[in-house]
Amino acid sequence: MIKSIFIEFHVQNLENHKKLFTEVLDFKISREEPNFITLSNGIYKVLLTHIKFEVGHQFYEKLNPNTNGYGVEIGIIVDDLEFVYNRFLQFKQFKTITEIKLQEWGKQDFRVTTMDNYYIRFSQFKAN
Repeated sequence: MIKSIFIEFHVQNLENHKKLFTEVLDFKISREEPNFITLSNGIYKVLLTHIKFEVGHQFYEKLNPNTNGYGVEIGIIVDDLEFVYNRFLQFKQFKTITEIKLQEWGKQDFRVTTMDNYYIRFSQFKAN
C-alpha cells in the first residue's frame, strides 16, 4: 500500500524555492546537495531539483522555461490562511498572488504562481 506521496519541483532557482518552503511554509531540510533538496514538515515531503534547460536534457521538451508547471495545480490546505498569505506578501518572490477569497464551494483560498510558473492554491475550510 501507499506509504508516502511527495511532490518534486524541477526549478531554475533552487535557492528561491528553498526559501519559499523553509521561510514561508516552515518545512525543514532533511537532505541537501548542490542541485537537489529534500524538505519535510514531518508528514509531507517536497523535493526540489535544479534543472538547466539545455537541448538534449531528457526533460527539455516537457520542462522548459515556457511550459514549466503548465496544466498543474498544486493544492495545499493550511490551518491559518491569513498567516500564510501574509508570509507570502513578505517573501515577495513570486510572479503573481491573488487576494484571499471565499469560493462558492466553501473554502477560502489564495493562489500563487511561483517564479518557475508553478500554480499553487492555498486553501482553508470556511469556519462554521
